Amino acid sequence: MNILLKIFFFFFISCSISFGQAQIKETVVLSYTIGEKDSLTRFRKTMQYDTSGCLIQKQNYYYHFREKGLLVKEEKAFFNTSTKILKEEIIDYPKGAEPIRKKLLTQYLDYQAKEKDSKYVLRQLFDKFGELAKEDTLTYDKDHNLVKLCSYVYTGNTSLSCHHYTYKDSLQTRWTMDAIWTTINGKGDVVERSGKRRDYRYKYNKSGKLIRACGKHYKKRFRQKIKYDKEGKLKENKTLVIRKIKQSGTKEKPAKKKYRISKEEHTLSYDEGRLVLDVKTLNKKEIDKRETTYENGLIKTVKRTVKGYLLEEIIYRYTTELTILEKQTSRYTKTGQLHYRTTAHYDDNENLVREEQNMGEKLLSVITYAYDDAANLIEQSLSTHNNKSLEKTLYIYKYY
Repeated sequence: MNILLKIFFFFFISCSISFGQAQIKETVVLSYTIGEKDSLTRFRKTMQYDTSGCLIQKQNYYYHFREKGLLVKEEKAFFNTSTKILKEEIIDYPKGAEPIRKKLLTQYLDYQAKEKDSKYVLRQLFDKFGELAKEDTLTYDKDHNLVKLCSYVYTGNTSLSCHHYTYKDSLQTRWTMDAIWTTINGKGDVVERSGKRRDYRYKYNKSGKLIRACGKHYKKRFRQKIKYDKEGKLKENKTLVIRKIKQSGTKEKPAKKKYRISKEEHTLSYDEGRLVLDVKTLNKKEIDKRETTYENGLIKTVKRTVKGYLLEEIIYRYTTELTILEKQTSRYTKTGQLHYRTTAHYDDNENLVREEQNMGEKLLSVITYAYDDAANLIEQSLSTHNNKSLEKTLYIYKYY
């Protein structure tokens, strides 16, 4: 049996310092699968960034797992800084068939390095025939708060769903969602239907912190209540979801009730603002619990039980300077037997340097990490218990 080896190379082209901080200009990733006799390129990724760290261009190539040099997929993206439009293209190469192209266009209002921090006003997805398949339009108020998001789907049964958001002093007070779609009625005619799918309301205290929420989503109703201590730190966050479940029965033995009520409760408990207990119950029966303990202000242990059985336990160890030294994660079977354990080791700079995975008493694999003087990861290697190398990742950095 061939031993698979993946090698990842990160190349950051060009180098300079701006405002005292090194900034990445380009990243190239090369991945290989190497067997006993030959190696195969798995993929090659190239990403270019501007001085603010935003992705402005990428070109990714993915190759066949077994056939050398056979391209199976390509991804391209280019951001136009003047129009603030990100154009993405996905090309699939089916064996023995013509390439299939899909395109995604995004018009940004504010383009940031992290996608979640970006704001866009339009996003369009074009299918393999070049036809518009889906479109999202977004509307903001003068404070750049999102007030409306509408999604149009043009394939199959055409549909439209719109989310509406209202604010007071930039705090979200309501979230509703309405849907309109086409369907076929009993006569075989195409008709339009509509319905309200979501209606959430939020309430805050004088400090602007959320204290209560309630609403419904489809047939589910929920209530949320959040408590704080005198210092304004989180004390408890409790959410209750109630749903009606239709009872099934037969003609001979019909259900006693048409519906039964299901209650799902999720409670987060805090001590000095730190999460110490996370409990989920279903109809007042505990189904999932996570307990966290602390020492010297740092997490010491995390225990997770599912339906009363210990599933996972994490133990942290620290140095006398209170920097992390080791993290041990153990997973157990329903009978309480240790299934496998992962132990992570850290250096004096709190960089992860070694991860060991054991199955019972047997060492399965080891991942090691190496860093440069600036604490940048430069090498990652995976080997088996007999020190036979399986994977290696190399990182090479260059900057503006």
